Amino acid sequence: MTLETRSLERAFRYNSVDLADPGAQYSAEEVRDLYTATYPELANAAIEGPEEKDGKLVYTFRRPVGTKGGTAMGAAFIRRLPGGKRIKRCAGCKQDKEISAFTLGSGPGGLHRHCRECCRAHRCKRRGQHAQT
Repeated sequence: MTLETRSLERAFRYNSVDLADPGAQYSAEEVRDLYTATYPELANAAIEGPEEKDGKLVYTFRRPVGTKGGTAMGAAFIRRLPGGKRIKRCAGCKQDKEISAFTLGSGPGGLHRHCRECCRAHRCKRRGQHAQT
């Protein structure tokens, strides 16, 4: 009785795209790192497998699922007090202030990070970080 050994060809898959194997000398982690130049989101991807399919060892790259930063929605930074008053914490003076104290911008909840007083102190207007109201 003789045993026959054969090496299986490797295949890599990401987001339903088949990726060519750059060479057997590279580990799965090194292949992932090579493809990071083309697919930057692979930098933190998990490697699943290998799984045998159609005579090939298939490795699958999976992106981590989650939200970037502390909260998924900027509106979480705006709180409503009993009575309907809406407040937000200023990133400059660290005080809770009414929404009307903030200018429109690209910060959490569509408002600038600093209240108007802190914007003047930080000279945000000169840097053009937010729009005037």
